[in-house]
Amino acid sequence: MTHRLPWQAALTAATLLVPACQAAPGPGEPAVGGSARPAALTPGMVGAQPARLGPGARNRMLDTTSQAYTGAFLVLLAPGRTAASLLAAPGLSGTAISGSLQLEDRLLVRLSPPTPAVEPAWRRALWATGAVQGVQPEAWRFTANQPAPDMAADQWSHRPAFGDTEGAWAIVPDAAASKVVVAVIDSGLDETHPEFAGRVASGGLNTLVDPPSANISDDNGHGTHCAGIVAAANDQAGIRGVAPGAQILPMKVLDQQGAGTDMSILQGIMAAIAWLPTPDDGSRVRVLSLSLGAALEDVSALYAQAFAMARRRGIVVVAASGNESLDFVGSPANAPLAIAVGSTSRYLGWERLSGFSNGGHALALVAPGAAILSTYPRTLGDASGYAVESGTSMATPFVAGVAAQLVARYDPGNNRLDATWTDLARARLLAAVDDLGPPGRDDLYGEGRTNAHLAVYPQTLEGPVVQPTPAPPP
Repeated sequence: MTHRLPWQAALTAATLLVPACQAAPGPGEPAVGGSARPAALTPGMVGAQPARLGPGARNRMLDTTSQAYTGAFLVLLAPGRTAASLLAAPGLSGTAISGSLQLEDRLLVRLSPPTPAVEPAWRRALWATGAVQGVQPEAWRFTANQPAPDMAADQWSHRPAFGDTEGAWAIVPDAAASKVVVAVIDSGLDETHPEFAGRVASGGLNTLVDPPSANISDDNGHGTHCAGIVAAANDQAGIRGVAPGAQILPMKVLDQQGAGTDMSILQGIMAAIAWLPTPDDGSRVRVLSLSLGAALEDVSALYAQAFAMARRRGIVVVAASGNESLDFVGSPANAPLAIAVGSTSRYLGWERLSGFSNGGHALALVAPGAAILSTYPRTLGDASGYAVESGTSMATPFVAGVAAQLVARYDPGNNRLDATWTDLARARLLAAVDDLGPPGRDDLYGEGRTNAHLAVYPQTLEGPVVQPTPAPPP
């Protein structure tokens, strides 16, 4: 059951040079540095042929068509300033505003200059207003999946020799995760799929339209596939997700071609952070899963600020490193506080780094991501409702599912909604790994391949990772 998706988006934009926004860190958070140069890189397209890394080389894919950016700018205003007063300033005549988002006490607006030819003067006019705290070009982000070859329909990633979710299931009952919500920031969800029956949190949004709508139907398939890896049901039929008792909150930020803008993605992230159930039954978003990105090396301060907000609310952020075989992690996974996830593949009994998986100093860990069987919209591709796909897109929801298991194990009442919890959960995820590369951390595997059993075996989240007691021989 293999499904391959075409990449059809035709993008035109200008590669631009502007100061990056500066996000003010909260207590205990790392400062976010801006960069004054754009990364001249191709976006992480669905089905893109991976480049191969040469020994010790920085292998970049040059952006000769300026496809990385949308042509718009994301402008962060000073507290109390409005877009209307900004657009009335000298030199900004003809500027179009096409969206806004409140980031705590500051307003983020999406602006487009009248023509690309006026951009240098236009940017100078923006800064001259004194109302602007940051400007960055808006980039396209894409699903981070790779087409998979035909293979047997098995879930190799759950086995003890690999991700070992089987061991975690023996410790964490499905019911313990019933109030844990994982926000899948992706292309939507097939809500009618039986694997999600009764566990789709209401309030998901489609941020591709303005104003956002409640139509989160998945016309691409990627979001449904990722959601199944997180939380497909334990019902003795079909497949089983890493955290089969958890709820899924779908945020549709990617279109039919698997592409979405920074504004649509940031809107989905912010809506997930602010989400509350109606009526309030105690369920909370505790994990953000972002299987998307672009091969852009520069860190976006806007994503860094959003992830800092998530941290303060006890929400773990997991994001895909990208599929370009590069020696740096793409954006937004490279932002501080995101857990950047690479992919492993299986060949017979041997697990190795997937050839397409990005690495580098920002890589946190890896997880099974090649030839992964999961859910798929029955209106697309195979009518069975399942498909096999590969990519860091698939590895990311695996780690998101392990993060949901941590909440179910150590905070089933959703009471630890603060940065202390987030930091402890992040530390556990980075420690509960199997070292597949050279001893210790390295830029190919990060800390190692995630191990769900190790993550939930200790009695407390504050305690050290200990090896599970071996099962007695039969």
